[in-house]
Amino acid sequence: QRLVINFEGPYIQSGEVYIGILSSSELLGLHKEFGDALFFENVRDFLGVRIEKTGRTTPNAELVKTINNEPERMLARNNGLVFGAEKVSEGQNEKQLILMNGSVVNGCQTTMCLVEYSKEPALVLAKIVQTADAWDVTKSANYQTAVPDIDLELARFLRPQLVKRA
Repeated sequence: QRLVINFEGPYIQSGEVYIGILSSSELLGLHKEFGDALFFENVRDFLGVRIEKTGRTTPNAELVKTINNEPERMLARNNGLVFGAEKVSEGQNEKQLILMNGSVVNGCQTTMCLVEYSKEPALVLAKIVQTADAWDVTKSANYQTAVPDIDLELARFLRPQLVKRA
């Protein structure tokens, strides 16, 4: 698939890594165009927004609170998302990149919270990594939060989106 990413301003590049700021409306457009295929190389499907039985809030509930109450603080409070792509090329200007076989490898929760709950504009950081092996990036990015090793290993072969569809 061919993803066209439009940043809010010029992106920066270091080797095969590109960094820019995405708007919630850009993410909404990408999700509208690609649906769950946008997360093909992602470990987890969207977990939803819920309160745990202990009464503790979840990260997604906190994301939605920021999105609803202080969307202008989203960029400061969120780590953003990571795309992996087999090939990254320049777009029509310094704000646009074209990703071949691109996918969100980390950031499904952030993306879906914005897609489902954003009413006001919000911004997030986006990192795009050109790589022949998106799973290398996926695994590295998902060691930051608790993901069971079995989930990391199985997700490479059993995509959450395919399991849900089945």
